[in-house]
Amino acid sequence: MTHATQKTSMRHLYLYTYLLLDEVKRAGRPIRIEWSNMPTASIGPDPQNEKGLVMRLSNMAATGTEEDAVLLRALVAHEILCHGNNTDFSLKLPPGLAGRLTNPLEDARGELMASRSYGGSKKVIREGIEILTQRGIFTGPGDDPAALHPAEILFGWLVTELRSELLGQKCLEGFSVEYRKLAIKTFGTKLTSRVKVEALKAAHAADTKGAAEASKRIVELLELAAKEPPPPPPQDGTGQGDPDNQGSDPGQGQPGNQGNQEQTGDQEDPDVQDGQDDQGDGSDQGGQDDQGAPGNSGDQGNQDGQDTSGDSSAGDQGSDDAAGADGSDGGNQGPDSAAYEPSHDNLKQAIADVLDSTDDDAGNYGKGLEDVLCEGNEAMQQASGGSHTNEMREIEAPTNVRPPEHRAQLRSAARSTAATLALKMEELLEAHSMVERSSSTEGRLRPNKVARVATGDLRVFQKKNRSEELDTCLYFLNDESASMGELFGNITRREAAGRVAVAAGEVCDNANIPFGLASYSTSVREWQQMDGDWAKTLNLFTAAARDCTNTHLAVVWALKRLMDRKESR
Repeated sequence: MTHATQKTSMRHLYLYTYLLLDEVKRAGRPIRIEWSNMPTASIGPDPQNEKGLVMRLSNMAATGTEEDAVLLRALVAHEILCHGNNTDFSLKLPPGLAGRLTNPLEDARGELMASRSYGGSKKVIREGIEILTQRGIFTGPGDDPAALHPAEILFGWLVTELRSELLGQKCLEGFSVEYRKLAIKTFGTKLTSRVKVEALKAAHAADTKGAAEASKRIVELLELAAKEPPPPPPQDGTGQGDPDNQGSDPGQGQPGNQGNQEQTGDQEDPDVQDGQDDQGDGSDQGGQDDQGAPGNSGDQGNQDGQDTSGDSSAGDQGSDDAAGADGSDGGNQGPDSAAYEPSHDNLKQAIADVLDSTDDDAGNYGKGLEDVLCEGNEAMQQASGGSHTNEMREIEAPTNVRPPEHRAQLRSAARSTAATLALKMEELLEAHSMVERSSSTEGRLRPNKVARVATGDLRVFQKKNRSEELDTCLYFLNDESASMGELFGNITRREAAGRVAVAAGEVCDNANIPFGLASYSTSVREWQQMDGDWAKTLNLFTAAARDCTNTHLAVVWALKRLMDRKESR
């Protein structure tokens, strides 16, 4: 397997996951995430929030690739948009093969329904499928199709054909053609067509129960096909009339004799006429030359072996089954023909293998897409079963209140920094919120649309309250790792960082901007909660310099705090 150039660090992947979840949360249903050492992903109702969902993901390694980010995006889209919004988690899947069939069929159904509301989901998941094909997770039958288990052929054909046809995942189209040929060769044209009909019903079902019922019907079709009696053995000759007539006139039932009769004018011969009467017997309608016999006018439309359609009569049906069973029918020369049926014994054995198959027998196509996306994600595989930490350890900040002089010292030390920072922050924040109503000295002014209007020589502005102007919130992280003990000019880095943190808090507090403050190294301590008391925080806050640092985990920790806010920025 060729590894792509590593461009995305674990920080990007982990942050990206929370950004995706935050986007989904703002669009609708709240999602909570749990990380653990498990091989795959899952989603279900959140026991902590009856209206929300909880998605469990595998731990990710510290490094990843751009392709891993694509797979991660496809995984989140598949789990939330496909299963989270469209799967009935209360439904118990049927046991055995029917339950295993429901999984990939429900994937196709859920993604198809999601694409109607979220048009971009098809593109996101398709890009993930393309990565899986590039990494060899989704492949074709290979050079030795005979080595494939019948269950793998069945699942491979259904998944690739449904995804390429219904979801536009053209990277699987070539695989679907190859798997379809194998499916026809293994199960025959009739059974394959019936299974496809039920699979389409599952993909277009209104709910998960409909997909599960279609899966049950597929299993029933397989069981019925396996219980069908074998066709009667083919006869040595096509004529089944009087043995004496067959022995005395062996040329009557042979192909081509009719043409000889027409050319020589022997149709009036009594012996030949007797043979034609024998050919008119209903049990002999499967012969290839019956269409020219005077006593068999009902078979005039069946010419040159076309009775393989199997709908002329009971006798024709028996002949067709017999010919199809041994592959000797002129219209059933192989799996590429219009109608091919394997031998009865081969079909029965293939169905038995499918009914007795296990999860491993079905291959990658028999798994849910979430399993395959996790398996193909190298960042997840590197951390599988390891001790990599994805969550920042949180410890409680000191609660001992310092004397009033401590708060005064902090504010005094940060005063000059706060003055400079206040101008920059106010310019940055207000630039996004100021509304320009007009830029000319003439024009029509709608009094009912303007509140508290201030007019000038050049412009008319709408005056707003501070809370309306600055619809945003902030979170500050203060580094307190061991390196912060080094000198930064006349003071240490720890003291400089503490002054900046206090200055930023002063500006936000004066501007009534919600903000939080925490310090971090290998763990995080929260000093100021959102909408907390800043004056009380100043009585407690003190910077430190200790341990190492996990900046990426601290950023994720703070981002999760911001995800719970309702501000627009």
